[in-house]
Amino acid sequence: MRTLVRNRYDLIYDVEMVGFGEFNRQLNETWGHASSYEKDLFKRLMLNRLVSVMTTETFVASINEGTMRVSAVKSAF
Repeated sequence: MRTLVRNRYDLIYDVEMVGFGEFNRQLNETWGHASSYEKDLFKRLMLNRLVSVMTTETFVASINEGTMRVSAVKSAF
């Protein structure tokens, strides 16, 4: 049996994609009506927010320690 090895980047990607997937319809609707300035501003704000959330002690611990524990997965998401 092959062991599944995942790195932190895989975990971060999963968290991001699930989040974007949950709000896909709203994001597409808003994006379609946004000006280029608003799109640029949104991208900058989103990046800032992602970095802010993903550098908290709680999130970092959830992707570094016991990553397959239910509590760690819930914490990451």
